[in-house]
Order: sequence, then structure tokens, then C-alpha cells
Amino acid sequence: MTAVAEAQADYADETALVPRAPGRLRQAVARVFRFLVGIVLTQHLLGAVLVAGWVRRRMQRTTYWRWWRIAGHAPDEAAFLHALASADPSLSVRKFPRWCWHERPAAYFAQQRGAGVPGMLVGILGAAAHSLVLNLRAGAQLLLHSYVITFPAMLRWTFSWRYGWDNSFTFGYEQSVIGPSLGLTGVLLFILAML
Repeated sequence: MTAVAEAQADYADETALVPRAPGRLRQAVARVFRFLVGIVLTQHLLGAVLVAGWVRRRMQRTTYWRWWRIAGHAPDEAAFLHALASADPSLSVRKFPRWCWHERPAAYFAQQRGAGVPGMLVGILGAAAHSLVLNLRAGAQLLLHSYVITFPAMLRWTFSWRYGWDNSFTFGYEQSVIGPSLGLTGVLLFILAML
């Protein structure tokens, strides 16, 4: 069996487990649900990191799909998923990544067969937290990269604000240039980081 046929069989197995509603209605309900889950999760710092990771994984998959199409490949979803899984298994999702549950539960539980009851319980917990861990890891990486790039500008803005207030309260007019100059150089650094 070829790799493309295996990917199509996995895709067919997973979609057979989900009852289908009319296409557009199901998509609309799913989009509203994802939007509401995202709103609820961003109310806390850890949830915001989770949402940032989910968005990063979604955009990464969308970018790979666009590159796949630009490269002249046919819009064959199964072949794309196989190529994506060979490059990075965490990206082999149909359209949207999941918030918590494993991306490919049928294939995951097929691997867990014969592990006994303790192995199956560990498998269920692993499947339940799989995408959650991927989203948190991607969100943490995204925040770390953003902070590394913007940290010098943010540090200058912080000192500018701090010494600007100190200048006002202590009447240190000899050092009045420090606050605005730090602020302006912070703005310039931030502009350079965003280019």
C-alpha cells in the first residue's frame, strides 16, 4: 500500500467516526465554537499562550498548504497530509488544529491496542493532552521569539517612562534629555524589529 493510500485510509477512518451535518452549517457552527473557545481562553495568561500557539499552528499549516499549491501540486488533501506528516507529524491536520485532543485519534488508539488497562489509561490521557501540549509549546516559542526581538525597545521604553517621572518629581532638568532620548531610541528599535 502506498503512503498516499495509507493517508487516504487514515483520513477515511477518522471522518467515518464523525456524523456529518450539512457542510456550510457545520462549518459555521465550528467557526463560532472555535471563536468562543478562543475568547474564553484569552481571559487568562496561560489560555492566551494556548490560543497564540493554536493560531501559530493554524497559520503554519495554511502557509504550507499555500506553498504546496504554488509549487504546482494538485489540490489533493491526502497527498498533502502525507507530505506534511513526513516533514512534521504535529502539522498533519485537516483544516484547524484541535485545542486539546489528539489530531489523529484513530491512528493513536490503534497504536495503543494491546497495552492493557494501565497502558490504555495512559493512552487516553496522552490523547487528551496531545494538542494542548503542542499548542502551549508553540505559544511559548512564539512569545519567546517576540520578546527576544522586542525586548531592547521595551526596556528603553520602561526606563524612559521611569526616568521621565523622576525628572518631573526631582526637578532634574540637567538630565531632562535622558527620558525622551531613551523613548525615541526605543521607538526606532521597535520599528526596526517590526520590519
